[in-house]
Amino acid sequence: MKMKTTLVLLLVVLVICSEMNTADCRRRGGSRRGKLARGARRPKLSPEAQRMRELYQQRKAAEEERKRQAELARQQQEAEYAEEYEYE
Repeated sequence: MKMKTTLVLLLVVLVICSEMNTADCRRRGGSRRGKLARGARRPKLSPEAQRMRELYQQRKAAEEERKRQAELARQQQEAEYAEEYEYE
């Protein structure tokens, strides 16, 4: 009987400790003991995926530059129109 009681108490202590650790990890945002300090880290990308990401970023930067140039041209044209109407 003592053996069963001891096992049950040990099991209860282990379960309570496990529950406390789980709650603590959720509150802090991750386990501090394991490899993942705060949430999951991104896996390393394959060379093909890195190249695709670089191409995407280059295209996105080129598109933003094109939009910026178009906006500057539009503003310049509006300024020229405003100048024309001032002289008339």
